[in-house]
Amino acid sequence: MKIKLDADGHAELKDGNPVYVNGDGAEAAVDVAKLTADVANANGQARDRRLEVERLESEAKLFKGVDPKEAREAIAFRKALGDIDPTKVEHELATLKAANAGLTTQVEERDATIVTADATIDNLSLGAKISGSEFIRTKVVAALQDPALFRAAYGEHLTRDDKGNVIVKDATGNTIMSAENPGQPATLDEALPRVVVNPHHLAAQNANGPGDPPNGGPPSGMPKAGTKLAEMTVDQKAAMVTKAAEQGGTGEEIAARVLANAG
Repeated sequence: MKIKLDADGHAELKDGNPVYVNGDGAEAAVDVAKLTADVANANGQARDRRLEVERLESEAKLFKGVDPKEAREAIAFRKALGDIDPTKVEHELATLKAANAGLTTQVEERDATIVTADATIDNLSLGAKISGSEFIRTKVVAALQDPALFRAAYGEHLTRDDKGNVIVKDATGNTIMSAENPGQPATLDEALPRVVVNPHHLAAQNANGPGDPPNGGPPSGMPKAGTKLAEMTVDQKAAMVTKAAEQGGTGEEIAARVLANAG
């Protein structure tokens, strides 16, 4: 594109603007001042866009590796938290803790009641088995026929399985098995003769009559004064029971007397 010259070699003007000739011969007057302003304006816009792109690229580096979907969900969750009243939440937590503490106390009280009930049932059940034992009724001295007293003397040999059956254990703690029913624990009447062997605990079959000690004498094997009940042998426990029974009274009274005399 060349400027058009007149015959004298001067630039030809149109409306005060120089005329330029294109390669195809077309002529056009160019407003140089406006063109210069437009170029300056375009350069300014280009500079602004470059700076904006650089800013965006710098900010984008901060979010490198961030999933847009997860970011939006996190922002939404954060906004939701902004609507929660911390004081209200703290109050609700305190209420829940108090309720939980109350439930824990109730459960503990219920468990204690169940344990007590189980112990009572066990005591009554075992007591009924002792009362119904033919061996105890016919072979054991009268002083030991009371369930409470018999348990005081031989309770460490007696226990119950999960079905409520009475299991008798020997001196080593092993279950006494039945000779009549191989593979099964011996019944109370079958097992007790192997446990109650002290002659002073067995009813005499003589002039003294059933239920009296042999020769009418007191039991031997009394423990030393101050010996704790847990440290006594079976014979010592039975001797204390027999001696306490000589003073008379109910089974519970005699058992209490035995415990009171123990260390």
